[in-house]
Amino acid sequence: MKRLLIGVLFALICSTIVMTAEAQAECRVTTTPTTYPAGTVIPPPCDGSGNQDVTLGTLLNVEIPATPVFWISTGTSTDEHAVCTGPCRVESILAGNTSAVAAFLTCENDTAGNTVPGSETSTEFSMVIPGATTGAGFSSVFPVGKYFSTALTCWLVTDEALTGITAVVANKIRLNYDVKLCAVGAVYPQC
Repeated sequence: MKRLLIGVLFALICSTIVMTAEAQAECRVTTTPTTYPAGTVIPPPCDGSGNQDVTLGTLLNVEIPATPVFWISTGTSTDEHAVCTGPCRVESILAGNTSAVAAFLTCENDTAGNTVPGSETSTEFSMVIPGATTGAGFSSVFPVGKYFSTALTCWLVTDEALTGITAVVANKIRLNYDVKLCAVGAVYPQC
């Protein structure tokens, strides 16, 4: 039974790839639904530039897993770090803190070069990371994700105020982000 299912899946993927190759020059850019007669090979969709817009996830109708991004505090300045440098969707954040002092994770929908920690008062995400020498933290899972249209830059400080810039201690905070990178120009939920 497994061999049969694998064979059927392989044949489906191969026929889709062959159909995709045949229709590549005929991909369609539409803004309204198109109706095709039964039995017609439907050309795949195109991106805004007329290039074929087909991914493995599209072919298999599955969600490609998020990419893990890890950060450990450096103790310098505000620990500013780029989680993603272009459009992305954050699916979860795990934060751990082995310092006795609580820390604050703040994130901005912008690139690191255009973000100035301490001067950003309208941030898109901010969360306290509890402190405990035996370890404390938080786990946040976002069922539909948090979409950032430009990029995602985060920083760590010990100040509660969004304008704070007091550095955290090196090697005491660990952050794990699950991030799905999006195509430039993609809008949620197409990401």
